[in-house]
Amino acid sequence: MRGVPATPLPSLPPQAAKRTLHQSRPLTKLAERTTLSGRDMYIYYNTKETFLMEIRAFLTLDLTFIVVIYFGFLLFIHPPRSVILPSLLGGLVLGLINIVVDIVAHFTGIWQYTISGLTFYVPLPFYISPILFYGSVVYLLIWRFWSGRSHWFALLLLFGIPVFGILRDLWGGLLVFSPYNPHWSSPLSILLDIAMWAVMFYMGFFIFRRLAPTRDEVVAHEVPKEQAVPSR
Repeated sequence: MRGVPATPLPSLPPQAAKRTLHQSRPLTKLAERTTLSGRDMYIYYNTKETFLMEIRAFLTLDLTFIVVIYFGFLLFIHPPRSVILPSLLGGLVLGLINIVVDIVAHFTGIWQYTISGLTFYVPLPFYISPILFYGSVVYLLIWRFWSGRSHWFALLLLFGIPVFGILRDLWGGLLVFSPYNPHWSSPLSILLDIAMWAVMFYMGFFIFRRLAPTRDEVVAHEVPKEQAVPSR
């Protein structure tokens, strides 16, 4: 006895299939096309939930790693508190200028972040890295190697870090698409990025140099006590 042939299930069009998944939530396309069993299928995911998961992963994993590396640099450079605090203040100024420029760039259509769940159109937790590394750590390394034979390394950091930051932004904004990098959408993006790096990096460094003592002053102040006590 021959069985009754199975009736093929009707395939929904992409728009109808999209509406059936998380109907009340904003969705965006994750992959352009995925081939499965000879059919083209589209994959969607919830960008807000994904962003929140990324933020949690950053705060629990990446932030811990960043703090450990930062304290590793402090142990290597061994600066006094009178130098650490100005370096953090300079890094904070760098980060605040970065945030302000990103917000202005969003409203002027020069570049913008494409992920959802932003605060004032920017991902605030992601600015911890530039504050600590492009700001505080770099300023401390310049302070450490400014005098002596390694003065060339301090100059390399002083002029090379802004160039590195501009090239990194150019790579992430035009050449490699990532929702966690701002997308450049204007010919003015490169000019604004150059101006941003010049202002925020050297403004933070200016504040650091104005508030922090030089390394020679710190070394002269930390004279061993046994040399200061007169011999009997």
